[in-house]
Amino acid sequence: MTSWNSEKILDPGPLTEAFGSIDADARKTLELFLTSTRPLLGALQMKLLTGDLSGAAAAAHSAKGAANVTGAFRLGSLCAEICTLLRQGDGERAQALAIGLPDAFAEVQEAIRRL
Repeated sequence: MTSWNSEKILDPGPLTEAFGSIDADARKTLELFLTSTRPLLGALQMKLLTGDLSGAAAAAHSAKGAANVTGAFRLGSLCAEICTLLRQGDGERAQALAIGLPDAFAEVQEAIRRL
């Protein structure tokens, strides 16, 4: 099993392993990640604001999976931590962490742009 850098904003390892390189197909996958994850993060924040902890946890879990598959491990880790807090019923701490989601996503978006 390959070990990737979980502290990096974007580790190309998972996509390089899947596609052989960051080719056109890998770039399409990254674009799909961006277009599908942005609304997930928005839904997560909206569900937090309305007190829907279960719905917010589901959105955080989905965003975590998408981030980890594409190598956006730092964003994935933040989503995982938020998901854990939500499943424990700690919406207040989850909401405090969720404030960092837009910046974390923007970092990934910029890293993808630089590939």
